[in-house]
Amino acid sequence: MKLSRRTGIRINFILDHCLPPFLRDSKWFMWAPFYFLYGKKASIFLDFKEKALNMSEDEFADAYRQVEPVLMERETDLETRCFEEVVQSIRGRSVLEVGCGK
Repeated sequence: MKLSRRTGIRINFILDHCLPPFLRDSKWFMWAPFYFLYGKKASIFLDFKEKALNMSEDEFADAYRQVEPVLMERETDLETRCFEEVVQSIRGRSVLEVGCGK
């Protein structure tokens, strides 16, 4: 599913600023929209935070393989110049990428 940047920003605003955290972070509340968007793969998304700390690299890779077909695509929040600056500032042999999407 491809989302425009504007739609992504609106969804983010609603989730982060309009819903109280106890609703936004509760499976019983989020189950219906996640099931509508992701079908049977909804549980992978909803259970991910609980399972992630104990997952092996293979389990992570498998989870990402399973959800790949249903992930929403949207433009990055970074402008090209900003992205290039980030890439140029990488030092060392590895990078820890956290919460950056695909």
